[in-house]
Amino acid sequence: MLLCSWAKWWADFAYRKSSHEGLDIGMYRDVHNKTIWVHDQLKVPAMAQGTVLNICRDFLGKSIIVHHRDCPGHNSRFILIYAHTRPGPDIIPGKTVNKGDILGTIADTSTRKSKIPCHLHISITEVPNTIGNRRLNWDLFASPSPMGINHYNPWMFKLNDP
Repeated sequence: MLLCSWAKWWADFAYRKSSHEGLDIGMYRDVHNKTIWVHDQLKVPAMAQGTVLNICRDFLGKSIIVHHRDCPGHNSRFILIYAHTRPGPDIIPGKTVNKGDILGTIADTSTRKSKIPCHLHISITEVPNTIGNRRLNWDLFASPSPMGINHYNPWMFKLNDP
């Protein structure tokens, strides 16, 4: 599912109550160019160096919110939301992570009534510095008009290590 999409890619293929806040990754190609569906043992690496700000529940697992970079001249920061995961036991708010460090695994969705297959949701989001880390959760991210929050298309965004 792409950023700002209203159509679901699972179950009844109906429409969402709000537009999508990021990108869903449900398949990938392995080294042999074979298409593989994401499963609940798949490890989730950090995309860049950063600091874990919060871990919150989402409707399929937990979201790990990582601050990767400040936004020069904007009094805000770029965060990545790694959603629908099972965080590793050592992944806690305040922890510094490096590019490639394992944050956890994909959440198991097999017992969910929603019939949504396992997938990783990624949001690249600009958040004002005035919003405290504990408030960084889906009540804020998915609200109809979040205060000063901008979601970016991951395909159009290059996240460089500081």
